[in-house]
Amino acid sequence: MHPVLTQIRQEAVDPYLKADKKDPALLVEKSWPPLRQFMLYNTREKDLQLFLEMGDVNLSEHAELADIPWYCVIPAFVVSELRIAFMLGFLLFLPFLIIDMVVTSLLMSMGMVLLPPVMISFPFKILLFVIVDGWRLIAAQVVQGYQ
Repeated sequence: MHPVLTQIRQEAVDPYLKADKKDPALLVEKSWPPLRQFMLYNTREKDLQLFLEMGDVNLSEHAELADIPWYCVIPAFVVSELRIAFMLGFLLFLPFLIIDMVVTSLLMSMGMVLLPPVMISFPFKILLFVIVDGWRLIAAQVVQGYQ
């Protein structure tokens, strides 16, 4: 979002701070277009269509991005981001689930029924996350998702 925030600062915030008569409505009016463009670029079309239908917004085929109201853009963007976050969480969960299943199976086959599998599997989960450099992978995927 750095380019978007820089554009908002240059086009809206700096002129607002330098103005003698400060008009918050003008600040919002000038900062909304770059933010809307960023949100629409990173929003799934199906999610946007859902909120346009729920808001009874009928856009003609010649409509522009500026014609889409904020009350449709913001929730559509949030729903799109939540979908991606749940997918990322699920993809992180799968290898950890496999580790839990393997450790539990091994403990049961050795007759260690009273030993909690979490005590054995948790260090392996942390080790796996560190070995594959999990934080770097997560951060890289989040940042690359906006390019």
